Amino acid sequence: TGPSYTTPATILSDNGSTYRVIVSNAADIIMSNAATLTVNPSTSIGLIMNPGFESGTTPWLFYTSGAGSFTVGHYGYVGINAAKLTLNSGGGNIQLFQTGVALEANTRYRLSFAAYSTAGHDVTVRLFKHGSPY
Repeated sequence: TGPSYTTPATILSDNGSTYRVIVSNAADIIMSNAATLTVNPSTSIGLIMNPGFESGTTPWLFYTSGAGSFTVGHYGYVGINAAKLTLNSGGGNIQLFQTGVALEANTRYRLSFAAYSTAGHDVTVRLFKHGSPY
């Protein structure tokens, strides 16, 4: 339909797909040889937005079944900022999360972070789908 075509963003599961180009005019139709798409995983893919809290709290969300707050504090592990959770009363469910993080099946991901507690409590990390079925 035009002199150029921009493909949508690729994902790892697109690797190995084959494509052909068809060019036509009133005189003839020509088809290219097959081209195989190679998708190289990036070593710097960042699925989490604002991971160092350098842009404040957005798009992070905070929930607790107790009472508490989420702000940005200083002394980050990599940058200047860090998440600061203040828990005023205990709750069995404390979450700091983002929605819309698209993960692919059968793909390995690395989650790394640093945490500390002024009260000496343990930190447990769990990854959940944020919608049914959980």
